[in-house]
Amino acid sequence: MKPHTTITWTGRSVDLTDPHSEDICALDIAHALAHTCRYAGNTPHHYSVAQHSIIVAKLCPPEMRAYALLHDAAEAYTGDIIRPVRNLVGIAIDRIEQPLMEVIHEHFGLPPLVPPDWAAEIHTADLVAYVAEEVILRGRDRATVVEETSLPLSAAFDNPAFDQAVALLPLTMSAHFAERNFHWALTDYHLCEAASEPTSGTATAAPAQENTDG
Repeated sequence: MKPHTTITWTGRSVDLTDPHSEDICALDIAHALAHTCRYAGNTPHHYSVAQHSIIVAKLCPPEMRAYALLHDAAEAYTGDIIRPVRNLVGIAIDRIEQPLMEVIHEHFGLPPLVPPDWAAEIHTADLVAYVAEEVILRGRDRATVVEETSLPLSAAFDNPAFDQAVALLPLTMSAHFAERNFHWALTDYHLCEAASEPTSGTATAAPAQENTDG
C-alpha cells in the first residue's frame, strides 16, 4: 500500500495524493462522517461531522444544499482537522482537501468547483453553525465566538439562520442515527448513490426526527 493511501470502511483504497471519482463511495462518506466527532470529541455528547453537515445544508437555499451537505466530505478520508490545527497548517491541508472535494463532487454528478457566490454563502452558513455549536454545545459567549470569525455580530443576533441552527443542536444523534440521516439527506438533495448501494449497516426506514440515545 502506498504511504499516502487510506483504506475506507467498504475496503476501497484512496490515494490522498491522486484521488479519483471511482474511489469515492457514499457509504464511506456517510459512515466516516457520522463516526467522526467535531471538536476532537470535546463536546458533552457525540456530535459528528455528519450532523454538522446536515445542519449547514438546512441553513442554505435549496439549490445549494447538495454542495453544502458535502462541504466537509473530504474529512471522510482525512478526519476532522480542528480549527487551531487548520490555522497552523492550513495551506498543506488545502492541497489535500481541494482535489478530494473536486472528485467527490464529480462522483455525485456535480461540477467539480462550487460557484464562487454559492461557496461564499455556504461558508457563511458553516460559520453560523460553528457559532451556534460553540454557544450551545461548548458554553461559550456568543459575541466572543462571532469576533473569532469573519461574521458580523448580526449573524448571531436576530438572525433566523442562527436561531434555526440553535433549534437543531439539542438533538442528540448517535453515530448510527447520524449516518442514516446523512444517507437520507443525500437522497433528498438528489445525490442518490446511497439509495442504490444498500448495506446491512444502513437503515432503510424514513429518517427519524429525533433521537436521545446518545
